[in-house]
Parts: sequence; C-alpha cells; structure tokens
Amino acid sequence: MASPQPSLALRVADSSLQLALRFWPEESRHWGHALAAELHEIEKPFEALHWAIGGLMLFTRASASHFLTWLKLPAGSRMSTSSLLPGANPPILPKRSRLFTAAVLIATITVLFLPQSRIAVSTVRATWQGFQLWDSDRRALEKLAARAEKEKDARTLAFVALTFRDSDQGMRLADKAVSLDPSFTWIYASRFYRPDSAPLPPEWLARLHASDPDNGFIDLMAADAIAQPRYSALLAHRTPPPQEIESALANDPQWVARMATTFHAPRYNNYIRKHWELICYEWNRDPALSPAIIGYSLWSHRIPNVQNLKIFGKLEIRRAQQALASGHPDEATRILQEVDGFANLMSQQKETGFERLTAIELSREATEGLQNLYTTVGRGREASEASARLQKIEEAKRTYYLPVSSALLVDSNSFNREALLFQTCAFLLVVCGVTVAFSFLLLEIRPRSLPDRRAAWQRILCKTADYAPASFLILSFAFLVSFLPIGHVFAQFRSANASIATFQEISHTLWALMQFPNLFEQILNPPFFWWVVTTALVTLAALFLFRLLFGAKSAPQTAR
Repeated sequence: MASPQPSLALRVADSSLQLALRFWPEESRHWGHALAAELHEIEKPFEALHWAIGGLMLFTRASASHFLTWLKLPAGSRMSTSSLLPGANPPILPKRSRLFTAAVLIATITVLFLPQSRIAVSTVRATWQGFQLWDSDRRALEKLAARAEKEKDARTLAFVALTFRDSDQGMRLADKAVSLDPSFTWIYASRFYRPDSAPLPPEWLARLHASDPDNGFIDLMAADAIAQPRYSALLAHRTPPPQEIESALANDPQWVARMATTFHAPRYNNYIRKHWELICYEWNRDPALSPAIIGYSLWSHRIPNVQNLKIFGKLEIRRAQQALASGHPDEATRILQEVDGFANLMSQQKETGFERLTAIELSREATEGLQNLYTTVGRGREASEASARLQKIEEAKRTYYLPVSSALLVDSNSFNREALLFQTCAFLLVVCGVTVAFSFLLLEIRPRSLPDRRAAWQRILCKTADYAPASFLILSFAFLVSFLPIGHVFAQFRSANASIATFQEISHTLWALMQFPNLFEQILNPPFFWWVVTTALVTLAALFLFRLLFGAKSAPQTAR
C-alpha cells in the first residue's frame, strides 16, 4: 500500500529548510540540521510550517552574525583556519578590518555624491572628453525640452535646440521656439552640429533676412551658402590654388551680389551676444547644468567663413586699381572707402577675435590702396593721413595680441594653477580608486596562479589595503576643495553681464581646464610615447655600459 503524500505545507516547510541549509554558515550549521531533523517529527502541517518559519528566522540571525564577524576580519581572511597545514605560518593579512574599510568607502562615496562634487565630477568628465555630451547630458536636455514644450517656454526650447547633439532634433526644436516667439529667429544662424560646410536652408536664410534685413552677417552666410558647393566641387578632385578659387567666385554673379550687399550693410552682428545671454539665462536657472552642456552650447554657434571676406576684399581692391588705371580716381576712392568702412564696422562690433583680425587686415589693405591712390594723384595731405592711419592699424594689430587683464573676471595665471591642481587631484583620485578596487579584489579572490601568500606582493597588497581607502577619502576631500575655486569662477560667469568679452573669456577658461588632459594625451601620442620609451632605453643602456666600464677599471685597483 502506497504511503500517503505529505501535505503542501509540509513540503513547503521541508523545501525552505533544505534551501536554507545550503547557505547556512558553517559554524552554526549543526543547528540547521537539528531543525530539519525535528521537522520530520511534526505531523500537523501548520505546526511544521510554523517550525520552518522559526528556522528561517534563526537562519537569518545566524547569517547576519556570520556577516558581521566576516566584516570584522581583514580583507582576504577566512572564517576558519582549518585549511592551514599543521605547523604552517598564517598568511600575511591587512591590519584594518573590512568594516573599517567599508565605512571609509561609504564616507568617500557620500562626499563624491554631494551636489558640488557631482558638478566637479561632470567637469572632469567634460574636460577629458573634449566637452562632448554624454548620455546623461542628453537625458538632461531631453527633460529640459519636454518641460519647455509643455510650458511653451520658447527661451528654453531655443537653448536646447542650440545644444542638442542630434541636428535634426535641434532644428525641429528651433522651429518650435521661433513659432512660439519670433524674436528667436536669430537661432537659425547656428549650425546645429552639422558640418561647418553645410549651408543654411534657404527658408531659414529668408526668415533671418526678413527679421534682420540690415545685418551684413546674414548676407555673408547667404554668400557662403553659394560658395560652399563651389569649394566642394574644386576640392573633390585636387587642392586648387587660391587664384582658381578667386576666379570661380568672381565669375558667380549671385555670390558677388551677396558679398556686395554684405559690404554695404549698415550693421554686422553674428548674434554671439544673444547666444551667450541665452546660455546665462539657463545656467542661472539651473546652476547644476553640466559644464559639457555649457561648453557644447558655446561652440555650437556658426563660425562665419572669413575667406569670403578676404576674397571679395581683394577683388574690390583690384577693381579699384583698375578704375584708377582707367582714369577714374573718384570711383577707385569710393570702392576703397567702402571696403575700409565695412572693415571698421566689423572691428567696432568687437565680435569674435578672428572676425576682428580679418577686419583689421581688410582695413590695412584698403588704407594702403588709398595711400597709393592719393600719392599717385598728387593729394599729399590725404596720403599723409592714410599713412598715419596705417600706423594706427598696425598698432591695433599688435595690441590685439597683448594680454588684457584689467577687464577680465579671472586671472588667467591663477586659474591655470587652480585648474592644474584640480585635474591633478581628479587624476590621483581615479588612480587611488582603481588601486583600492584592484588590491581588495586580489586579496578576496586570491587566485591560485598568484605566488605564495607570504611573498612580497602579499605585503604590498596588505599595505595598500590598509592605507589606500583612507587615501581615497582624503583625495575625495582634496578633489572637492580644489574644485571650489573653479565653481566660484563658474558662478562669476553666470552672474556677469552677457558681453562678448565674457563669452570669449569663458571659452578660454573652459579650454584652460583641458590643459592637463591635453598634456596627458600628448604624452600618450604614439610618436612622443615611443620617443620617450626609446630615450629611456638608450639611457638605461648607456648607464649599463658605463657601469660595466667603470667596474672593469676599478676591479684591478681593488685587487691591489
């Protein structure tokens, strides 16, 4: 006759205790076996289930006690020493317990998760990645865009559109921002992280021109949209000489008309000030924005192709020379004055540095042409004035390269030292963190392929396990403290007036933060790296030969 099947409660109770026995700590496992043996003496199902629950509670207490005892031991140690052979020396172990190490690491993680520390970490990450957006930055921008679309916030939509890594998404958000507030039409002048050679869409150029018809910058972009296909066609086969490029553009009436409109425009504004105002607005609303987002947005603005200005300026000066040769000095004077007037307009706007330098060079060439013209036609007074103006232009060109510190928010030398200290602390913090993880991993897993546990490497690992966690905590504090001056500089830029000078200064400041990563990248550059390795090997070989020769000469003297 078959024995009756045990009830479901009995089966559950037995299975749970058997499962607990698999993980029961060895030092108290006999209690688990006793509980499992007594279970078979219980006939009532619910009493058996109650017995099993009590056994599981005992298993929980035993496991917690075992874990606490394990934490009180140093890394690499075991709960039992029975595995040691009789007479064998115990292995070398760290002095600090796992509990002490865990407490130090938890304190370190707490420091690194402070709001200021998170900004510091994002700053390091941004500088080492060249201010490229990470997935976390992309998610932050997506949240900003979603909130702005919900609240119909055109300003925030414009900011996200200029910063978004996906050019198609950025252009869609730009259209949305302009539809909500047409005063943001100027954002169409940005490149939306398309290639610099990609011209603006014609409908965007039309909207820009309709919103700001007197701005020569828009006509310059329209001329560039005409010139880019010609540049691409010439560069597709070979590198053309400058004369061929000039000839190709000079024979394009649309390009010539656009550039003529640019030189006759009463204003020149590349909208960098508006862009910086937009960045400051969002940065003040959310000071925790990643520096990668700020830097990425700063450099999303379209850079005008000053080559068009240089080529058209040469063409106009050449046209003035032809007019003078044809006996039309007044026409030549008018052309040269128009070129000089546009150059002065660009220079007075004080937009970007390379635009100002281009304007200074255009003004110099036009003034030289005027000086030669006045000398040729016998107008000595005007020629002297042109000569004096040439001297002022040369002086302006020289002073442009001189450092101007009186109006700067940040002392560049002091900031460079602070940035170097900050990056050094960050580098040491990463190295120390990797060292801590590596040392404890080796101590805990202790692979068989490694040498004996009393060897020198074991002593090194134990010393590392004793002192590296505390060093990790100290470096985390040093990292946070070293970022405080950087954070103060960021706060200064956020609260400063949104001027072109501030825009250029923060651009230089962000680049200064990359000096340590750039130096490190230069060291790891294959040619430089192998040069260092080769030099080191040659030096070692020379020292070895010197030692051999010196030892060979000193040996006979020692024998005597």
